[in-house]
Amino acid sequence: MDISYNLSPRQLRHPDLAEHLLPFLSARHISPASLIVEVSEATAMTDPERTQKVFNSLRSAGLRVALDDFGTGGSSLARLQHLPVDILKIDQSFVRDLAAEESAASMIMAMVQTARALDISLVAEGVETEQQRRMLVRAGCTLGQGYLFSRPLPADRMLEALRNEGRI
Repeated sequence: MDISYNLSPRQLRHPDLAEHLLPFLSARHISPASLIVEVSEATAMTDPERTQKVFNSLRSAGLRVALDDFGTGGSSLARLQHLPVDILKIDQSFVRDLAAEESAASMIMAMVQTARALDISLVAEGVETEQQRRMLVRAGCTLGQGYLFSRPLPADRMLEALRNEGRI
């Protein structure tokens, strides 16, 4: 099971972030490979050089990195090409407008192509309807999160739900 963790702008400025996370994970018997560190695109682009160094150290330590709210933070394709990320998370604003606006569907298709070209996983945020899910799958985005799949749950209920589905 993977665990996602949202990194704050302040934490991103910490020069030895990976070195501080590893003992925390080890003490809790959590494999670094199961932790996905999420950083919003806007936060990542405030200081791209520092972000690249931090992302490199996180990945070297075995953690995975996700660029959250993708499409809203103004990253250029040139920067994205050199930013060491494992996952792009399509901002929910694109998913929300998917059925109503042709431009949202076109943008998602462009994001799918970008992710494929860079060999990066793509996750759609805010999937609330079966129609959105089908449109995303047709566009090539097969991973999603949102109310269609589950409402937020406390940890104990989430584990129970995963057990009932045979996922753990």
